[in-house]
Order: sequence, then structure tokens, then C-alpha cells
Amino acid sequence: MADAVTTYAVLGWAWRNKEEIRGKLQGLWRWYRNKPTAAELPRKPILILGPGGVGKTTLSRILSGQTDWLLDSPWEYKESLDPETMPLKDDPKTFFLTMPGQNVRRDRGWNEIVSGIAAGDYRGVILVCSDGYHSLPQGQSHLSLKYESETQSKFMDRYLQESRLLELKLIEQLAVGVSLVRGKFWLMTVVAKQDL
Repeated sequence: MADAVTTYAVLGWAWRNKEEIRGKLQGLWRWYRNKPTAAELPRKPILILGPGGVGKTTLSRILSGQTDWLLDSPWEYKESLDPETMPLKDDPKTFFLTMPGQNVRRDRGWNEIVSGIAAGDYRGVILVCSDGYHSLPQGQSHLSLKYESETQSKFMDRYLQESRLLELKLIEQLAVGVSLVRGKFWLMTVVAKQDL
């Protein structure tokens, strides 16, 4: 039990700082009263995954209502460097989280994605694939250096084959996270590209 001198010192300090203490308590009460309800909080994102160049960003822009068909050029490939969020135009609390799909960027955060899927951090996943018809960034095809001695036709056949294997590998990796989900979860596969 505190002695009288300590109690007197604490009460004296509290009296001298009563305005500051009152302000902090009022701030705490305002915060508590204005705490957002579950309906006001952002919803879990919908995750969009797939290899690079299959149309993930284009799909998220179309689904969210962010594409202006007169001004945008969704057929032009623009490589995504970082994860992108796209809120729904008519419900900004619902949004898509699109992850970059190029090999060097996809592998960087894959363990976190699988853990997030298993933990229920996402409402669901849209897996975008294109039967191997992945867009190549103009002027920076590392694959063309790898196959520079082949004809264009042979290169495209090999590229198509490797791209299809990449899509299958991604599905196998995704299955690990999905198999660990304990709550409600959905998975949708979208086959994109006008080539098909």
C-alpha cells in the first residue's frame, strides 16, 4: 500500500495537470464514440493473381468500373511493378488487390500471399490465365536473348509452352494456401486474351 507522502505527490501532480488529463480523457471518449462499425470498415480485398501479361490489371479496371472505353487502351501492355488496388466505383469499401505477375516480382511476396489466403485475409481469389498467351513487354524481352538463335516461330512455340507451364505452377502454388483456408472462401478462374 502506498504511503501518504506518495499518495499526496501523485494527487498534487494530477491536480496541477488536470487540464491536460481532462483533454486526453475527452479525446479518448470521442475516439471511442466515433469508432467505426463493422459495416463502415473496408472489406477484405479480392485478390487477383496470374503470370505477367495475362490481363490482371485490365480485368480489375473493367470489373471496378474504372475503364473509360473511349480514352483507355486496355489492349496495350503496361507492366505492373507493384501491387495495385482498385476500388469498385459504386462501393469503394470493396476493392481488388492485383499482384504483379512477372517471375522476379511474383516470387518476392508469394509466401505472404499464401499465408494471407490461409489466414482468411482475402474474400476470394480471381486467377487469371491465358493458355500461355502472355504479353511480352516491348523492347525488353529477356526471353528473346535466351532463344536468339531460334527462328521466331520456334521461339513463340517454346514461349507458349513455358508460359503454360508457368500457369500450372501458379495453380499448384495457390492450391497450398487454398487448402489451408478454414472459413468461407471462393476461387474463380478467368481465361482472358482475345488471342483465344
